[in-house]
Amino acid sequence: MDYREKAIDELHILRTDYTAEKLIRERIADIESSMTSVGESNGGMPKGGGNKTEEKWLNLLANAADEDIRYKQVKKRIKRVEAALNAISTDEARLLKLIYVEERKIEECARVMHISRATAYRLREDALISFTRSLYGAVVT
Repeated sequence: MDYREKAIDELHILRTDYTAEKLIRERIADIESSMTSVGESNGGMPKGGGNKTEEKWLNLLANAADEDIRYKQVKKRIKRVEAALNAISTDEARLLKLIYVEERKIEECARVMHISRATAYRLREDALISFTRSLYGAVVT
């Protein structure tokens, strides 16, 4: 297995995870607002009896639980990748984020980091090895 390729995939996914984290938080806030509205329109939390308000309340509770699970999964992935990035040098982490998270071209990264293009290519290779080792403990098996 090529862990280096898996590590690159994790970096690409990080951008999506940041967006997902924000959107899930917004959905949870919307659900909580809806739960408040349902409770207020019925004089408080539904008490039972199988009415439509109770059904809405239960659906909202289930949706909130699902979103909470998704949020925890996304946060866990973000934390794992960020920990691996924090374990490598600042320049290596910065370059990997620019290339794989922000999806910038290596020439632009070199300009932003005030290094030559050749240095950027070498740093990227070293950074990928360091990041992969930090994330998986291996590069290629």
